[in-house]
Parts: sequence; structure tokens; C-alpha cells
Amino acid sequence: MMLFTRFDAEELCPNCQKPMVFRRAYRFPVFTQILFGSSFIFFLVLSTQLNARPYLLWGWVLIQVVLGGVLYRGRTLASQRVLRCIRCTTDLR
Repeated sequence: MMLFTRFDAEELCPNCQKPMVFRRAYRFPVFTQILFGSSFIFFLVLSTQLNARPYLLWGWVLIQVVLGGVLYRGRTLASQRVLRCIRCTTDLR
């Protein structure tokens, strides 16, 4: 007997007829998050030294903007959910 669980006909895997659960469609961007955070900390530490060379400062800001965009895209993809079979791990999109 399964407590607190109800499976309808549309929540069964079409291949093996086992239950399906909601999982993330894509992985969370951990590496991008670490890279963005460490780059931002280094930027804060070295910003006074970079003021003497404005081309380096703008280059670093441009890199931060690109990393931020990649991180945003990765997070929005990671927030998507799909139904995935608990036995054969096929996705029902």
C-alpha cells in the first residue's frame, strides 16, 4: 500500500507502465555559478588597481555581463520540470 501517493493513467510511463515523477529538465549550473561568483569577488578586490587601466576594467565588466547572461540562461533552464519515469528514466515532455 502506497501512502500519500495517487497515480493516474496519464502519470504512468508509456514504455514500462511505472509511475512518473517531476524532475528537473536540466542540471543546475554549479560551475557557472562558482565562476561568476569568484570573478565578481576578484573584481571587487582588484577594482582599485584596475582603475589605472580602463580597458582592463571594461573588459572585466564585459566578461561579467557575459557570465551573468550564461548563468541566467542556465538557471531558467534548470527551473523547468519534466515528468520522468522512476524505472527507465524516460522523459515525458
